[in-house]
Amino acid sequence: PQSSQVGPRVCSKDEKFRLLVRKNKDDKHDETIYEEVLLRIFAFYDDFEKYQKNITLVKFLNDYCKINQNPSEEWLEKREKYFTNAMQNKDFISLVKKILKTKNNSILEALFVLFIKHTYSSSIFKKTINFNLHDVNINECLKQLPKSATYSSTNVKKRFESIENLITSK
Repeated sequence: PQSSQVGPRVCSKDEKFRLLVRKNKDDKHDETIYEEVLLRIFAFYDDFEKYQKNITLVKFLNDYCKINQNPSEEWLEKREKYFTNAMQNKDFISLVKKILKTKNNSILEALFVLFIKHTYSSSIFKKTINFNLHDVNINECLKQLPKSATYSSTNVKKRFESIENLITSK
């Protein structure tokens, strides 16, 4: 049995996170948007390689939910830890705010996924996140992103690659 006190649903109630998702303090989103953004963050983090051209975002997310419909307490706690550590990292939040001038949730999701990936990966391919970006670099990167914020697998992969190249050290 899972506790309702841990996991992504609880994370979606975090007010600082909600402000990152909202365009401004007075903007009221449907309550589900926060859970949807977190669902995409964790689905992309856990199963990004499964999101292929022949799979729609809806199918990808539904499959992810089906596989994880009865998560263990450990699974929930781990994702809450990833989220909490990201939200408590002042350098990361500062970087997010600097990049998120457009308040594009697809970019927010990519930033979270890449932060978690490079913070918790034990891979030899793990990179260091550069928190001292200059506006010139950011603007240059944003120009490289797909013009559309759609979630086609091609656009998502390009968005992740561009942002990863921007925020990680070579």
